[in-house]
This record gives sequence, C-alpha cells and structure tokens, in this order.
Amino acid sequence: MKDQCYKIGSPATDFTRAQMACDDANADLAPIHSTQENSFVRQLAFNSGATNGIFLGGATDENQTEFTWTDGTAWDYDNTYAGYPKEGNGECLLMDTFSSSGKWINADCSSKLPYVCVRHHLAWLSLTMPQPRVITFSSVDTGEVPGKSPMSYRAVDARERMLIV
Repeated sequence: MKDQCYKIGSPATDFTRAQMACDDANADLAPIHSTQENSFVRQLAFNSGATNGIFLGGATDENQTEFTWTDGTAWDYDNTYAGYPKEGNGECLLMDTFSSSGKWINADCSSKLPYVCVRHHLAWLSLTMPQPRVITFSSVDTGEVPGKSPMSYRAVDARERMLIV
C-alpha cells in the first residue's frame, strides 16, 4: 500500500467500463497482494458506500479454474471463498465488501458494481513532473528590453512569439 493511491469508482458499472475508467485515471483495477491491503481496500469500499461488492483487477482463465491479475502482477495472495472460482459464475473477480473478511468470488463481468482503482507512486510522478521544453529561436535581438536588466534578451520563437530571456 506504500506509494499507492486507491479510489473507489462509481457509479456502478461493468468490468470493461471499470477498467477503462481506471485507465483514464492512469491507474489499474486493483490487484491485492496482502491481507493488509485487502483489509484496507475492503474498509475503503465499505466506508464509501460500496457494501454489495466491488470489482477488483482480477479475472479467471478461460476455463474459470484459476485467477490472474489483469495488470500482470503475480498472484501471490489469495482470499477467495472456498470452492472459487466456480465454473459458470463469470470471469471477473469481485470482493464481498459486506463481509468483514473481504472474501473474493468470480462473477459475471456484465454485473454493475463499484470498482477500485490503484495508482502507483511513479504514475503520479509521470503526471506531475513537467517535461523539459526545447525552444528553437528564429531570431535574437541583443538590445535592451524595457523594464528588464541590460543583460536580458528579446527572442522570437519558431511560432513568432516574443520571449523575454
């Protein structure tokens, strides 16, 4: 959970739209990798009013026999109810937020549910760090610029905008 930001997405929507909403926020549908993370996400969902379940970032294989995380991370923690995934229940993973254990089941991907997105710290940096800007000058006049020190220059960029340097 360190260096991650979680958000419960609403209104309730299907799994595909939930994935798109997370992607639009530069995030992923959340995978869960520990008991602490599961408890945190369950409590966040419950406190946000999502008491009937949320989509997590997991799906079953085509045979509905095992789960994988849609972001490609390792399936290194499991909190499924005994006997899940169940064939015929659906291919998408949801957390039972009503139960304090936050157990998981597979469900139909067209179900309408809230969802949880996670954005990793480095993803925030890529959004907030300004990219360097290269300016190519088409002309430079070394004359004084009114109101600026004599060492200032007047330059015109490639779009013919005047810049004070």
